[in-house]
Amino acid sequence: MLRRWLSVQPMRERHPACRSGDGAVVGARAVVSKDVPAHAAIAGNRSRIVNYRFEPATIERLLRIKGWEWDTARIERAPPALRSSDIEAFMLAAESGKI
Repeated sequence: MLRRWLSVQPMRERHPACRSGDGAVVGARAVVSKDVPAHAAIAGNRSRIVNYRFEPATIERLLRIKGWEWDTARIERAPPALRSSDIEAFMLAAESGKI
């Protein structure tokens, strides 16, 4: 699981305090001038949120799971869940300690 996804040729204005939230997607050549929320997809010159990748409750659960902080052994146990498109099954497995 990637912590952040950045597309080809993202641009960023000179705002050093500007941060991208976990799981954020930045569109190609987007000009990021303010913080990007977790799991938001942004695009444009003066970027704007075009969508969120998941519902708010799912975002909260993913932020608690913190898959980007997993050690190698845990990631190696997780391939079926990581490859699945069933996000609910992934979250249940992670929360229950099965992966």
